[in-house]
Amino acid sequence: MEEVLELLKTLESQLEGKKFFGGDNIGFVDIVAVFAALWLGALLEVAGVDMLNDEKLPLLCKWIDEFNKCSVVKDTLPPRQMCLLAVRKACAIKGKEQEQAKEEAIDLLKTLEGQLKDKRFFGGDTIGLVDTVAIVTWYWVQVIQEAMGLELLTEERFPVLFRWRDDCANCSGIKESLPPRDKLLALIKDRYMPSD
Repeated sequence: MEEVLELLKTLESQLEGKKFFGGDNIGFVDIVAVFAALWLGALLEVAGVDMLNDEKLPLLCKWIDEFNKCSVVKDTLPPRQMCLLAVRKACAIKGKEQEQAKEEAIDLLKTLEGQLKDKRFFGGDTIGLVDTVAIVTWYWVQVIQEAMGLELLTEERFPVLFRWRDDCANCSGIKESLPPRDKLLALIKDRYMPSD
């Protein structure tokens, strides 16, 4: 997890002296990164991983607070508590109630898929910053869901996102930059998941 924290600190360094990643105004990187922070934060909290906090990542946490103050954001993104509740319910509840909770979480995740529509990447025909941030988040979320035994992100439910994932993975530098999936899965299971 120290490696992940270091990567987040690298991302955080891009905020030094700025309110948002693009400067004084919200841009595409801010939009994708806050979506990632919202869902990844909820998944990490449910898994018991304390990583996104003021002590470890003060600029990133301040950025999240600033972003959430914008009226457009308040009216667009689902509240953090709603995401957290949906993930908790999907992880903790069993049977019919768990299926209902999964559907609630899936409905919230459809927001991201809706942004791709008929585009190959979020910015159009070429991979950009939004895709780079989103693919890392996607990668982590898939590994965390596997460790927790969930089936939220499936190709049947999100065919456009899976096509986008494959397109991103075929871009130079992306596949080589992601940690080995099996090692990441083992790390999450060993450190953060209760053993049977």
